[in-house]
Amino acid sequence: SDPSVIEPRPANPAAPPQAIFGPEPVHGWCYDYQKADLALQSGDWQSAAAFADSALADPPRLYRRNVAEVAPFIEAYLRTGQWSKAVESSLAAYRAWENAGVMVCAVWQAALADAGGDLQATAAYAGVRQTLGCKP
Repeated sequence: SDPSVIEPRPANPAAPPQAIFGPEPVHGWCYDYQKADLALQSGDWQSAAAFADSALADPPRLYRRNVAEVAPFIEAYLRTGQWSKAVESSLAAYRAWENAGVMVCAVWQAALADAGGDLQATAAYAGVRQTLGCKP
């Protein structure tokens, strides 16, 4: 596939005919996850963080099978400087499944590499790093 051909904000978005498919379902976790991930792909950090806020408004039930879906939300918070939300989401993912720590550490490390030594980011990561056992 070629993500460059995806238009994240089309002028006239397609919509399936309601007469056949019915009304669009209520937006929830899956919708917010997909939209946040798409926003991240196009570098729209603010929109991704807004979708993260929507998805996490009702604390989700995280399990081993869905914990990876928190990664775009963590990245969105990191890219927008919302350190406490990034920490909270990271720890929730880790509590759901300790092995998620590897993924969460990778998300933090990639975002911090782009943060240019931001002191708040580094301080927030120190606590996450210690709890999750991130490798330097």
